[in-house]
Amino acid sequence: MKKSVTPVITVAFLVRLMLLIINTYFINLPESGKDDKRFEGLAWDWTITGTVPADAFTESGAGTFIKCGAAIYSAFGRVPFFWAFILVCMGTWAVYNIYKATYLLWSDKEQAIRAGWLAAFFPEFAMLSSVLLREVVMHFFLSLAVISLIKFWKYKNKFSIITFLLYIGVCTLFHSAMIVALAGFGLAIVLISQDGKKKSVFYKLSAIILVAGGLIFINYTGIGLSKFGGSLTGAYDKFQSSENKDALGSAAYPDWMRITSLTDMWKIPVRVIAFLFSPAIPFMVKTVSHLAGVLDAMFYFYMFFAYYKNRGVIKKNKTAYVLFIISMAYAFVFSLGVSNFGTAIRHRSKILPLFLVLAIDFKALKRKQILKKKRMQALNEKKLQIQSSK
Repeated sequence: MKKSVTPVITVAFLVRLMLLIINTYFINLPESGKDDKRFEGLAWDWTITGTVPADAFTESGAGTFIKCGAAIYSAFGRVPFFWAFILVCMGTWAVYNIYKATYLLWSDKEQAIRAGWLAAFFPEFAMLSSVLLREVVMHFFLSLAVISLIKFWKYKNKFSIITFLLYIGVCTLFHSAMIVALAGFGLAIVLISQDGKKKSVFYKLSAIILVAGGLIFINYTGIGLSKFGGSLTGAYDKFQSSENKDALGSAAYPDWMRITSLTDMWKIPVRVIAFLFSPAIPFMVKTVSHLAGVLDAMFYFYMFFAYYKNRGVIKKNKTAYVLFIISMAYAFVFSLGVSNFGTAIRHRSKILPLFLVLAIDFKALKRKQILKKKRMQALNEKKLQIQSSK
């Protein structure tokens, strides 16, 4: 019996719709009650007055999200449920995109459906599709960018590089740091051969110049850096300022994890690990409420343990390796921008589409590949026997 993705998409939609109803009419979900309420109020203010206070993220990615909400309110009135329902649909579509990307990447429908189920039930992925936060918009466009990148790198579809850049550009409108995908992509071009042949020094140098030129353009125009001081220099200054401030709240990282000088560079790997796996690090769990974050972190432990055990498979699949490099570029940048694991949980969810298409059952994939190889050998032997008998 042929497996279908329809049950996956149906369940994903129902789970997100149920969470939306719970969040709207019963109790706030863990990700709800603060930023989402503020965004909703600002969107309505924008609808009525055409402006909001100067400190209300109007020039950052959050401002873009608020403007989208204002456009919806202008057309349909102040109906937060309808705005959130649109996000539910986008979140469901993102699940389908992850299924499609996984199928394109690994050429295995069973693994693609498995990735779809994981995306459908991944706690943070589902909850963020049901509240008025911008993460689901980034999930949607980043998953489309992943599909485009796979088509470009694996299937040599040159036009797909344009759609990849377009989707990453849209993601950047909603969060400045999403532009890091371009740096990760440039690094992948330098490190990985698309066709299996060794790259020339000229090719690598051209790629480095292209990426460097892009970063200079970003620094000059401020595109993608509105949340980070408007330039690379401003981003560094803002980072230093935030590191020198006292971290507040029970979810704050300990003081020794701050990076306040060049001698603290050794802490960067620690910050990346904390970003990916906190609060499932013993000294970070301080209250019962933190246990929900531990559950989220355990999913990342599971995925990265699988990546490590099967790193040879990922490196062999050049496109998968490109996606892994981009995801690590994101993890590096986001890890430097958070000082508590509450923010880390939200930020790492932004790049989940990259992680989920790599979170396959590698053992089952290997078994299928071995079986397929044996079948091909048997078929070739049979053809040789037929030819020799003639």
